[in-house]
Amino acid sequence: MANGFESNTGWAGLGPVGGYMNKTANDFDPRNYGFNKLSELIAAIGLLKSTGGKRACT
Repeated sequence: MANGFESNTGWAGLGPVGGYMNKTANDFDPRNYGFNKLSELIAAIGLLKSTGGKRACT
């Protein structure tokens, strides 16, 4: 999912990833899955690595 958004370090900011998700699935909302923030959902799923406080994933 983060492909195309990553920097030269291989990490993608959650802002652009979340924006893409809203454009392609405009009904997406992490609150529908019990999370207030996309970062919380990403961490709970465990499919992507998260930097924690730096709001990036790979």
